[in-house]
Amino acid sequence: MSDVGAEVRGLLGKYGLRPKHGLGQNFLVGSRVFDQILAAIALLPEDWVVEVGAGLGTLTKRILTAVPDGRVVALERDAAMHQVLGTELAGYANLELWLGDAVEFDLAAVAARAGRPIIVAGNLPYQISSPMLRRLEEGWRFIRRAVFMLQREVAARLVAAAGSDDYGSLSVMLPLHYDVRLVTRVGRTAFIPSPKVESAVVLLEA
Repeated sequence: MSDVGAEVRGLLGKYGLRPKHGLGQNFLVGSRVFDQILAAIALLPEDWVVEVGAGLGTLTKRILTAVPDGRVVALERDAAMHQVLGTELAGYANLELWLGDAVEFDLAAVAARAGRPIIVAGNLPYQISSPMLRRLEEGWRFIRRAVFMLQREVAARLVAAAGSDDYGSLSVMLPLHYDVRLVTRVGRTAFIPSPKVESAVVLLEA
């Protein structure tokens, strides 16, 4: 069992929580993938980061540590997970918590406060992946980089070449403003509970 896996299981047990299928809660426990995500985010100490779906805070904590002169705005719509974040990460002065639907969150306002383009990262459940990617398309002027865990079929559309079976509107619009590349494919066993679909991590660099 990886260190991240032990951390996730420990937090779920500590707070008596079970993943909620209706909210697309599948917690990443693969340490290798964690390291690849953090490397792709490529944080500087002064960066401002918006994390979509912070969950138990395992990735949030690592981002907070990497940006001591910046800020992390952690978005979570599950009230129980929001409480866990508030308790477990109470010692970080550079953290802001936001309870609600990430699709409705004002990314531009965070960039205005930061005075610079921001970074967006997170594990996107299938039901919000398309609207969040549209938000990225609209916000390319104030988003420097985005790193998302997506359902593999959505990731395939993002990186698809013209003329391929996966080529579609996402393949056309986002590359107008971002350099889009696949970071890694992620198998079902990298999560608890294991989802029914494969996943992938993508990097969008403005």
